Amino acid sequence: MAVAVTEAIVSGDLDTLRGLLAEHPGLAGARVVEHREGRGPGGRSLLHLATDWPGHRPRGPETVAVLVETGADPDARFTGAHRETPCTGRRATTTSR
Repeated sequence: MAVAVTEAIVSGDLDTLRGLLAEHPGLAGARVVEHREGRGPGGRSLLHLATDWPGHRPRGPETVAVLVETGADPDARFTGAHRETPCTGRRATTTSR
């Protein structure tokens, strides 16, 4: 499921994203955990995925809106090497391509 929701977010596939969120209550609040060599484990919220590369995610603002509307926490902090929120130091609703 992590792969499917990540692909929907990074590709701007809102239909798939909405479907996954409807089928799996609570998914909007899920975290994707990864282990980066030399940096240890870290966990990002789905909003972190959506705002990770501002201006380069198709339908970024719409994706953020869908996630927040279904329960994603804009104040969720990254766990691991740093403590940023999805909007810390970046514009979460930049123009998408």
